[in-house]
Formats: sequence, C-alpha cells, structure tokens
Amino acid sequence: MLEPRYRVSKADGSEADPDGMYFVLKLNSKDERHACASRKAALAYADGIEDSIPGLARDLRAVVRQLDHNGTSLMWEGRIGAKESP
Repeated sequence: MLEPRYRVSKADGSEADPDGMYFVLKLNSKDERHACASRKAALAYADGIEDSIPGLARDLRAVVRQLDHNGTSLMWEGRIGAKESP
C-alpha cells in the first residue's frame, strides 16, 4: 500500500494542492532498477501530455536523455535552458 513519504510544495515555496495526490519519481536514483523504472514512467507521462503540454513533454524527454547520457542533468541543475537538442 502506498504511504506518504514526501511533502510536496511548489518551487516558489507555496503550498501545493492539499487535496492532490502526488507520486514522486527520483530520475537520478543510484539504484539502476529504480532509475530505469522512474525514467520509463517519466517518458510515458511525456507521451501522455504531448498534446496538452508539449513544452513539459519536451523538457522531460530532454532531462531523461541527459541522465541516460551521463548520469546527471544539467537542465535540472539550471545550467541549460529548456531547449531540446536535435
């Protein structure tokens, strides 16, 4: 059974929807099985929102691609913009 393990807030520090149900994925887990499963889930989510939020879908794919390439995401660290490389 799922149990609360994280407190979710918005990046600006304000409260997230108190009635919202959130599931947190650690895309850069040190456990390869968890990292792989999290990245697959993020890519599936990207596919599901492609038509409604294409920018987020693009950004999620870029982060996963970067993590798969070298294990760290420069986008996540704010070092590069949200532009997807060809």
